Amino acid sequence: MLKVHSAEVKPGDTFLALKGINDDGHNYIQKAIDNGASCIIASHGEYDVKTIIKEDTREYLAHYLGDLYADKLDKIQIIGITGGYGKSSSAYLTYQLLNSNSFKCAYIGSLGFYLEKKIKDLKNVTPDLYELYDLISEAVDEDYSYLVLELSDIGLKQRRVEGIPFKVLALTNTLGLKEIKAQIEVFKQLKFDGIAIINGDDVNMNSFLLANNQNVTYGRNGQNYKISSVMLTLFSSSFMLSYENKAMEIKIPFPGEVNIYNYLISYICASTLGVNNQEIVMTTPYLKLSEGRLQAFKKDNAYIVNDYAYTPSMINNVFKEIKKYTRGPVTILIGPKGHTSLEFRKDVLQTVVSLADKVVLTTDSSYEVSAEELIKETTEDLPEEKYQVILDRKEAIKMTIDSLQSNEVLLILGRGNEEFQVVDNMDLPVCDIDEINKCLKKHN
Repeated sequence: MLKVHSAEVKPGDTFLALKGINDDGHNYIQKAIDNGASCIIASHGEYDVKTIIKEDTREYLAHYLGDLYADKLDKIQIIGITGGYGKSSSAYLTYQLLNSNSFKCAYIGSLGFYLEKKIKDLKNVTPDLYELYDLISEAVDEDYSYLVLELSDIGLKQRRVEGIPFKVLALTNTLGLKEIKAQIEVFKQLKFDGIAIINGDDVNMNSFLLANNQNVTYGRNGQNYKISSVMLTLFSSSFMLSYENKAMEIKIPFPGEVNIYNYLISYICASTLGVNNQEIVMTTPYLKLSEGRLQAFKKDNAYIVNDYAYTPSMINNVFKEIKKYTRGPVTILIGPKGHTSLEFRKDVLQTVVSLADKVVLTTDSSYEVSAEELIKETTEDLPEEKYQVILDRKEAIKMTIDSLQSNEVLLILGRGNEEFQVVDNMDLPVCDIDEINKCLKKHN
């Protein structure tokens, strides 16, 4: 059998050395031979067993797996969603919308691997090619005809979907991306009858309008699907959608203009694949965002919003979004993350202090560093009156919710729906959403 992990090699197997961004399979060839590999496929070197030299071993793997699973690929339509922000929400909404209209659709992305329900968590948002084909095979064996695949930035850079034939590819936006070469390249993998769905309001839109693709654009400046008359609240959004000389009002059960764009990708994907437009609209009220993404709660006349945002740009985007439909002062609760540079953590803190009326610092995953030391190091150049520290995250959430006054907003950031945090190298069960619900239940 062909193996790409040396530890999995058994006597008689062939080991294929893949080069990644941070690691190189060529460094593990001798281990694979020691484990019994009878053949090595590599881009260079001479070894004591049969050796096949290929200039690009990843390209070889793509062709090998494409041929091996060709019959499975013929039985499933693959939808890829890439971009800066919104990939996960767009993919999850597409998964729901297709399934709610009897189009059996699997999902692979940041939430895990889903068939009818969640099957398992995944190590990577976009699995590497050998794992991806196994998941595709599993979906086909369970009679799934559609698969929506979240395409991460690093996954594309590492060519984890090389050779995958896409029926639909969608671009959310290019916000936060330092370069877009990998995103553009994947749009060359559309099937001859495939559809490219492009955000017509993105500054890099024209780079994705490849001549060989059937391109569809959406947004305020979309040529095919145009939105207007946007109305936003903290719990829902509505807009007018114009397409093919028709117009209809659509209301979605979650907040944020960004989620109108995420929803539109799911709408266009479903319509492209054959779901009746009226049926799409009828099932829309039952859609849900994954927990922890601009998730709003209400305490009397005060508001609590939970979001996974943790970078300066993400925090800015979330803050601007909630200010569109709230007027009161904003408290931001956040913790510095371990395994990030001091410069990054200070940038996050400066962003938070510049936006919020009040800042509460607490723990996030600090890993092997003391959470208290992490906060101390991050705040060393900041006057103490700019923030408050409550180390225990559960207590921090409880205290800030208890102190909320009418029209005030509490923005809890950094963890979304994560259920554990690593503090002082120990796994601690802490879920922001659970803590919010506990507090609100006490107040109701």
